[in-house]
Amino acid sequence: MNPRRWAGPIAVAVTLAACHPSPSSAPPPAAPAKGVANARGTPSTSAAPPPSDAEQDEAKRTIARTLDFVAQLRELPALREVDGRRLSREEMVAHVERALGEEVPPEVLEATNAFLFLAGVVESSFDYEKSLLSVLGTDLAGFYDPKARRMYLGTDLPVAEQHATLAHELVHALQDQHYGLAKLTEWTPDASDRMGALHSLAEGDATSAMLDGLLFGSGRSSLDLEDEVFVAQIEQMQNTDPAVPALVRRSVVAPYVDGLKFVHSLRRKGGWPAVDAAWKKLPATSEQILHPEKYFAGEAGAVIDVPPPSSKGPNTLLYRDIEGEQSLRLLFEEWLPRAEAAEAASDWGGDRLAVYVDGAVAAFAWHVRFDSRAAALRGYKAVLEWVRGTGLAVPGARGVCRERADRGPLAASLKQTDIVIVGGPAERNSDGGRSKGSCADARAWLALIGRGQR
Repeated sequence: MNPRRWAGPIAVAVTLAACHPSPSSAPPPAAPAKGVANARGTPSTSAAPPPSDAEQDEAKRTIARTLDFVAQLRELPALREVDGRRLSREEMVAHVERALGEEVPPEVLEATNAFLFLAGVVESSFDYEKSLLSVLGTDLAGFYDPKARRMYLGTDLPVAEQHATLAHELVHALQDQHYGLAKLTEWTPDASDRMGALHSLAEGDATSAMLDGLLFGSGRSSLDLEDEVFVAQIEQMQNTDPAVPALVRRSVVAPYVDGLKFVHSLRRKGGWPAVDAAWKKLPATSEQILHPEKYFAGEAGAVIDVPPPSSKGPNTLLYRDIEGEQSLRLLFEEWLPRAEAAEAASDWGGDRLAVYVDGAVAAFAWHVRFDSRAAALRGYKAVLEWVRGTGLAVPGARGVCRERADRGPLAASLKQTDIVIVGGPAERNSDGGRSKGSCADARAWLALIGRGQR
């Protein structure tokens, strides 16, 4: 579900939120990579008057000047002019809301809400779409829409932020002109991890060039400074609204942080031409973004079958996807410090997530494979933290399980290099939830999936 980041249910968050909230944006997540957005804006306290014709004309002239400057910085010539206009914050958020409705399949949003609830990281009243729009209500400064080939810039931005936002977004315009973002970012089933990798490449590319622009005239480039300095600054810009789950906030930021490190690793090897080469041979997984050596080695993820439903139901497949290492790490950060979560998610070898429903009852199964037994043991240690939570998880011959009165059982098993996690079934409503299963059912489901492991 790549509008993530998180890359499945969360990828939906990533791609739309941070990358491109345009009608062409459906990745997640997240994403995010379509219309690409960011740079923090100043929240407006009231509806701003529409910009005048003179202001719109000045915006177009400013975009033209900045495009020339950015094209030189990025070493990527502009192939055509970029149309642009100013929008109020309310208009920009409305644009994103329309994009969600037009481009993201309803079942993706439904599955996102169900998975995050069953995983135990949000309350029953959580609404992904509202949460995302809440973030954008304060953080969205501008975006490039590749479908319309148009740059939109907020009317309430301070001058300094206008320059940074324009520089960042116009790199996306250059990417679109040379590599076709609109086509690359069309919604495709089972593509959250791939879209998350593309989103990270797009944001890392644009952020690196933007930073070069901020340093212009100093005799330095972004490569002369420690990546962690920029990473800390990006993370400080993260939305802190307590109403927005931490996992969603991290998912929005991840493509910028991970993508910047990946792009800098390419630039240190071969300058901007190495980044252009990555656009011609795209990273296939978020693992390749997080570990550039695996990108150069062409290491792909294993094909994992869609986990079957439990014999006790629900049986209707609402959503299936590949989540990837980035999403796995983001989830593990709910229970572990970032460095430990990154280690636990490393050496990801492939995965498949499935969300099943029957009316208001939902359940999920997630099959994750690692490259080695040692890596699987590291991953399973993190999964045990997840399953145990604040309750008591009961181990058994067929995995570990915790009963939850409101969300149904949460269980996991380890077999060689494979981990399987199942959650639910449970009935969810705005007032809470009610379990519709037991640990006995969950263990039987784990065994059923285990019999089909390859």
